[in-house]
Amino acid sequence: MSDSSFDLLRAGRPEDVGVSSKALVELVDDYEKSGMEMHSFLVMRHGKVAFEYYRAPYNAETPHSVNSFSKSVASTAVGFAIDEGLFGLDSKLYELFPEYKITKKSALKYSGELTVRHVLTMTTGKTINVAKDKSRFDWVEDFLNSPSTYKPGTHFHYTNENAYMLSALIQKLTGQNLVDYLMPRLFEPLGIDRPVWETDQNGVAAGGFGLYLKTRDGAKIMQCYLDGGKYQGKQVIPEFWAREATTRQTSNDKNCKPDSKVGYGYQFWMCTVPNTFAGRGMFGQQGVVMRDQDACFFYTGSDADEQKPMTILFRHFPEGFKDGIAFDEAAYAELRAKTDKLDYGVIPAAKRSPLEDTLKASRLKFRKQLFLNAMGMPTSFLPLTITNVSIAKHGTIDNVKFEFKENELILKWYEKDVYNEIPLGLDGNYRYGKINLPPFEFTSVGYAYWERPDKLTVHFRPLEAIASRTFSFEFKKDGRVKIIQGSTPTAKSIIDNIALLAEAFIDNAFIYFFAKRMLKAAPFALEPKMRARVVKEK
Repeated sequence: MSDSSFDLLRAGRPEDVGVSSKALVELVDDYEKSGMEMHSFLVMRHGKVAFEYYRAPYNAETPHSVNSFSKSVASTAVGFAIDEGLFGLDSKLYELFPEYKITKKSALKYSGELTVRHVLTMTTGKTINVAKDKSRFDWVEDFLNSPSTYKPGTHFHYTNENAYMLSALIQKLTGQNLVDYLMPRLFEPLGIDRPVWETDQNGVAAGGFGLYLKTRDGAKIMQCYLDGGKYQGKQVIPEFWAREATTRQTSNDKNCKPDSKVGYGYQFWMCTVPNTFAGRGMFGQQGVVMRDQDACFFYTGSDADEQKPMTILFRHFPEGFKDGIAFDEAAYAELRAKTDKLDYGVIPAAKRSPLEDTLKASRLKFRKQLFLNAMGMPTSFLPLTITNVSIAKHGTIDNVKFEFKENELILKWYEKDVYNEIPLGLDGNYRYGKINLPPFEFTSVGYAYWERPDKLTVHFRPLEAIASRTFSFEFKKDGRVKIIQGSTPTAKSIIDNIALLAEAFIDNAFIYFFAKRMLKAAPFALEPKMRARVVKEK
């Protein structure tokens, strides 16, 4: 466990550090009205926590996927590496990987010009096929072999592969993956427990995604950057890196969202609020620093549009910072009352079904999804936001069994020959369990209920992830079963947002027309209706 001496300092009340309780009430209300899932929220001012809250079952002690905020942490590792003389910003990338023999002319076009700086600023000019199944090839070789479409430094194109190359470079030069490298340099000095960071098949941290942190861990990192690399008076991150990484280094003005086109640093985003920067993860995992106000935020959530939480935040802050403000006791009481009772709730206990007796002695044999299996996207009990972002691919659900007890259901299943079972409350209360699909182990929090005598719905959250998962099993009299699956955010909302982003990057109207039509059909492919049959156990 982390050393308590490195814990965040805390203000007694928000107004003690010039944060308006009334502004926080309005912010929370705004998030709730927006329909966005906010899992956690923390604000710091003048080096102290002014306020934080968690929406149950999310909590302060469970790490949470931070998606592309991982890039900002990978960037931090680069700052240490440069400070230690391992390489420089202008070191040539191909020269750092001489063991790879690249023969494709399209890949070598600008190979003599491509530098670490270009990788950090997402301006490599590389066109990467992001749809490939990453578990089946060498990532470094694929990157170096990818075509160089633009001259390095002239075109901003945001991809995970850039951050991965930084991770691979550090591991090659030090023999340590990013977690091992950062433990004595960043995590231990900040009092952060050893985090999980997903790796490729060679043990190299993904770099651009796959990191799991507690909300307070993310706040510590952002506070350290705000303070010029210092944490509670001690220099941790090199001062030059804390400054330069969070300063505009390149243009990204072709992006379509307001806070995605103000400029980009070294794996940090500039924001519409002056002198403000952010480390950002997909679906709303974000750390925001407002330099002029000596303030930072860190929050986690789940929304297809990652601009939404920033737009809402900036409606209330920095306006809500007011040094010398009097304590607003009524607003603070309202704030505590609102946030203390926030949770995602459970469907009340429903009438049980006579089908339970039949299902006790049976299992569900699933029809194979040949197309999705061939595409490397088999359906998993894990949410879409995990299975289609992560390196590991499980899925191919089969042999589902239901064990009904007095007040709970034990859901049992196989995925790719890996067995799991989780408890689900049938009495209107959560049950906690574990889902283990290597390399992941998630805390399952879930419940189940009979919508009708022939329709059973199970709902659970892998707590360390950003999404919930729902399966509805409709049982037919002839033994057939139709399974309707869903996640939050929904496949449709994710695809709609991707379509909006695609419009900014596809200049050819003809190509965009067909791309949009294909994207429109994508939700049905990503979360198709599934079929199974009830089979009696022998």
